Amino acid sequence: MEFITPENIESFFLVFIRTLTIIVFLPVIGYQGINMKVKVLFALFFSVLIFPSAIPIEVVNQGGLIRFFAFALNEVLVGIIIGFIPQFLFAAFQFGGEIMGMQMGLTMIQMMDPTTETNISIMGRLLYIFLMIIFLFIGGHLFFIEAIGLSLKIIPLGHFAYTGIIGILKIVTEQTASIFIIGIKAGAPVIVSLFIIETAMGFISKTVPQMNILLVGVPLKIGVGLILFLVILGYTTKLFITHFGKLQSDILLLLNIIGS
Repeated sequence: MEFITPENIESFFLVFIRTLTIIVFLPVIGYQGINMKVKVLFALFFSVLIFPSAIPIEVVNQGGLIRFFAFALNEVLVGIIIGFIPQFLFAAFQFGGEIMGMQMGLTMIQMMDPTTETNISIMGRLLYIFLMIIFLFIGGHLFFIEAIGLSLKIIPLGHFAYTGIIGILKIVTEQTASIFIIGIKAGAPVIVSLFIIETAMGFISKTVPQMNILLVGVPLKIGVGLILFLVILGYTTKLFITHFGKLQSDILLLLNIIGS
């Protein structure tokens, strides 16, 4: 590693800080089930590979430790923005799974989600794991690895365009709003179908009061809901890929805003 010298070692650490921050916040790659040591080693290895494409900052050597920490803070902010935005897409589909689980009557069956450290329904977790696999199949991890290298060309080390904060907040707001929109779209087929079943059971309970509608209705909703969940996996995959394409555009736009 002759390209890492005492003159540019600070620049290398800035590249490492940005890379590690992005990896920690990314979905799938930054999954909390992956040991932190593995993430650090991967970030270190990848930093060595992409460091030659970065422009070293000469003023770090002249500005002292305080200036270096200021540059490092900028790198952390860049990494958080790039790595955290994709979480909104997964949160949207997980929200859709939560709604499906609620309609199916599975709200009592919850499990710990290590990514958010909260209890979520089994349907939300199942949909999240399915989308993690789709994310890997369509090369989503490769896009974000490429985005890390691209960020070094667009955003100079230690640079953060605070004048573009309005544009960044606009994208974050749109992504936050999309959680509810995408979630409803993802769960709509199951939600509507189960609503029709519940309406039909309501009419049956009025016409045949002797029937124990709860004894019949709960297993029916769970069974139909699971079948519909399997049927709409193709629709869910297409919806995820469509919005992932928009997410890629937003990430590139963010890079240009921060680096402007």
